[in-house]
Amino acid sequence: MTEMIRGGHPVGRQAPLLAAILELTLIDGLFTILSGVGLQLANLPGANTNGNWLLALALGIVGWTFGMVALVFAQLFNDAHNAMLSGYLFFGATYLIRMITDVTNPDWTWLSPLGWVEKTSIYVDNNWLPMILYAVTGFAMLAIAFALNANRDIDAGIIAVRPGKQTSNFLAGPGSLLFCTQKTTSLVWIVGVFVLGASYGSVFDSIGKLVKTSPVIQEVLGTSGVRHAEKLQVLNFIGILGMIFSILAVIAGGMVVNKIETDNQKGYLGLVGAKPISRNRNLATVIAYGGGLATTVLASAIAGTQLAANAVMKRPPLAAHYYWQTAVAMVPIILLLIGLLVALVGWLPKWRSVTWGGYLGLAFVISYFGKLLKLPEWGGLKLSPFYWLRKVPVDKVDWAVWWFILVLAAILIVIGFIGYNRRDLDR
Repeated sequence: MTEMIRGGHPVGRQAPLLAAILELTLIDGLFTILSGVGLQLANLPGANTNGNWLLALALGIVGWTFGMVALVFAQLFNDAHNAMLSGYLFFGATYLIRMITDVTNPDWTWLSPLGWVEKTSIYVDNNWLPMILYAVTGFAMLAIAFALNANRDIDAGIIAVRPGKQTSNFLAGPGSLLFCTQKTTSLVWIVGVFVLGASYGSVFDSIGKLVKTSPVIQEVLGTSGVRHAEKLQVLNFIGILGMIFSILAVIAGGMVVNKIETDNQKGYLGLVGAKPISRNRNLATVIAYGGGLATTVLASAIAGTQLAANAVMKRPPLAAHYYWQTAVAMVPIILLLIGLLVALVGWLPKWRSVTWGGYLGLAFVISYFGKLLKLPEWGGLKLSPFYWLRKVPVDKVDWAVWWFILVLAAILIVIGFIGYNRRDLDR
């Protein structure tokens, strides 16, 4: 497409890259303005104009800077898959560095670009130095992207990709083909969330610090009461982590399910369609792989959390069933959200990303910030599927609700199959 634009019109070599930069700048700029205006109108207690606009700019410029980093990876690789994967790995590395340094030595958090937001000390010191660092880093990445773009072919990257085998006995169907194309990404997800879970588990011993260090609470509750309060704090934290890990698991599985439509748009499914393979088999393959990957990602994150927590907790570690109750409770919710994506692929493929991504984000905001925003139960909190199993692992799983959500997920998947078989794949 780039060659067609450049070949038929007076368009410079750097124009496509510049177009991406302008779009990214406009989006993050608009996000900054809307955030700043929203914070001003909210008139939060203790907030001030300087802090409001510093927070808005921090949120906008961190997205812009990481966008510039992504443009560099786009020049290094000749395909979107490797470029995107490298960008996510870089982002994940900066996130882990920020978390680890926060616990060990906050002074080292300056090593992570994602940690610079924290150093702004919004509403306290209102430090604008990190904004300068973001701007300098972003423009440096921009200069590198332009330099790399000027010294590579349009359809090639700086880093040569090792060619695979021309033939393979393993490629016997759509399942093995999907595994071959997704195995690296799947492994990165599984290992990445395990490390993320371990980083969360490493702070479990300090979660009950508020209870232990408060003489008033200790005097009122007594020794046994303090231990019970500590345990409740840890269990509630596990419940929050279960929701966060589930969101990540849904994204991992959703990317696989979404692949059936993106591959179709790119014409890749025409190669598969030349064989006696039905639509149902294609769709069932991506659903099975996506659902399996999502549950594996969740299990990996929970396992990482449990191992790290048991290693650092000075008191007797929590029983394993608390962790795995949380995982079991989240499985039908994960499948429900994936089922919603399947239904959209079958009936509204053009709107699948906006509708599904919007609801996924809404469910996270409602569950994470719902009480803080004082949302009503029926008008807000109950719109999120996480609400219905929110008490796990403090309480046991409500199996009636669990099965209801699972059945609803199955119904959505069936609806998706019906739509996928009825619609024109070219639309």
